[in-house]
Amino acid sequence: MPCAICQTHPCQVLSGDLALDTAWLFSDEAEQMLTSGEWCSLFEHLTAQVSEPDVLAGKTTRKRNVSSKETIREQAQHACILPSQETEEYWIWAHCQHASSYAYDAEKAGKWLVFVPVERIDATWTRIKEAVEQGRLGGTAKVATAKKSELQVNPAERVICVYTDDWTDEYEVRRVHAELYDLGCTWPMSYKTDSDTLAGIYQHTGHTHIGVYRFGPHDALDSKAGKYMFLKEGKEEQRTPLPPLLLTVELVPHPCWYSNMRKVVSRSTWDTLRRQVYAQYHYCCGICQARGRLSCHEIWHYNDDLHVQTLQGFIALCEWCHHVKHLGLAGILAGEGKLDYGRVVAHFLAVNACRSEDFEEHRRQAFAHWRARNRYEWRTDLGAYAYLVPHDEDEKRLFE
Repeated sequence: MPCAICQTHPCQVLSGDLALDTAWLFSDEAEQMLTSGEWCSLFEHLTAQVSEPDVLAGKTTRKRNVSSKETIREQAQHACILPSQETEEYWIWAHCQHASSYAYDAEKAGKWLVFVPVERIDATWTRIKEAVEQGRLGGTAKVATAKKSELQVNPAERVICVYTDDWTDEYEVRRVHAELYDLGCTWPMSYKTDSDTLAGIYQHTGHTHIGVYRFGPHDALDSKAGKYMFLKEGKEEQRTPLPPLLLTVELVPHPCWYSNMRKVVSRSTWDTLRRQVYAQYHYCCGICQARGRLSCHEIWHYNDDLHVQTLQGFIALCEWCHHVKHLGLAGILAGEGKLDYGRVVAHFLAVNACRSEDFEEHRRQAFAHWRARNRYEWRTDLGAYAYLVPHDEDEKRLFE
């Protein structure tokens, strides 16, 4: 099929290694190597190659054996059936509508096991199915139906499995658990790996410890507040917490990339504002106290419940502290040969007096948090600085 954008087959933009591995576009490396414009262009050409029926079919057949004669319409009708009404299939599946394709890895995949009383299964599944399709949970979920199964332990309950791609990515595992709590699943639950399932580890076969994680409501509240320490490889040992960091990575969610103060005020207003900030910090970096070239960095607070970014103030930053704050952009510049990425990391280590392992853990958490925030549309609140913005088209675009 010719590309709908460049009208060629194969596509002139998606060529070489990228044509063979389009999933790379959604990797950490791509996030760091590509500018936003390059990424959007590649993604536009990628989506033009795949028709919507093909995408839907691919997502359905990943976990469910669908015969070649079954149409997309029939699959959609099946997906609308409530679990209490389904008696021919053991499972009903739900998939994220905007998820990218990826190679399923049984050694890494896992799921939260949400056991629900039979009388509440339809309502609970409806909420979870909608959340999965909106991208608020993992990419896939399934619910046990009314068809009797030999694996069923308690006939008064049905199980809903909410999947994540990598059980070792504890940030994502915790994030999904917190979302389930917000959806009303407030009781303790276990997380089980697919490798354990394939190995036949079930309660009815005599196994008592089938989960690598087991969290309750207090864990969900701690996750939402960021008050927890990561477990070590799913065991009850705890990692040494990160030391207090003076300099941190701040990754702006995709929907907020062009919603900032500098974009909506005049050049003269911005120059006046940044000079005031530099004077406030005595013409030194507000973090490491270095002198020299400074940048006026906007300080934003992100409300992850209301999905609002609020401008809280400004800080003067030296060149290297500013590169750490925008680590994704630093990676792009380094890939273009315009920046020494090693020096950026070294500056982080020196300012925070920490180890390379601490940087890697902080970087991983920052990017995981960034990916989670990318799932939502965000509103911008300029807070106490809104009066500086003229009431013109720029302001309208900022708050659209």
